[in-house]
Amino acid sequence: GVVLGETHYIRTLADVPPEFRQHNWPASSDGPGSCVNASTITILRFMGFEDHARWWMENFEGGEWDTSHISHLQASGLLFAFVSDEADGGEQFLEYCSRNRLPAGIFFGERHAQNFLGYVDAGKTAVVLDNNDPKVLMFYPRAVFLAEWHRCGGFAWTFVYKPAQP
Repeated sequence: GVVLGETHYIRTLADVPPEFRQHNWPASSDGPGSCVNASTITILRFMGFEDHARWWMENFEGGEWDTSHISHLQASGLLFAFVSDEADGGEQFLEYCSRNRLPAGIFFGERHAQNFLGYVDAGKTAVVLDNNDPKVLMFYPRAVFLAEWHRCGGFAWTFVYKPAQP
């Protein structure tokens, strides 16, 4: 991907301000990082749910599978949607998120979760926020992005609310 500095904003995306971007953190049990949870907290903050974001951080940490994360999404009491390669519609889900300025959490990269922020360049380029370095946005050609996302299981999730105004 191409790295772009934190000061660049693209108004048509789920353009998450730097102060809403949750950095990945290690689990207190010396287990794996909390990238799935960090991605979820970023979504919650962007949508204006700061109380839920704090609740999430206090209650969940460490590595997650899609099934454990779905149960945590259910426990939140918020409306959410998810897709995986086991069901149809994954790429359409990402299109919907992009058109509606909804950041999505995605399994992307080796045993990692990040945030999909949308497509730019007439849909030819995907924009990804990596919670290991949330100061920068990564840009991937759409075909490269989708190939990696599918390689990682095609799992994506978001909360189904209109985001806060920029």
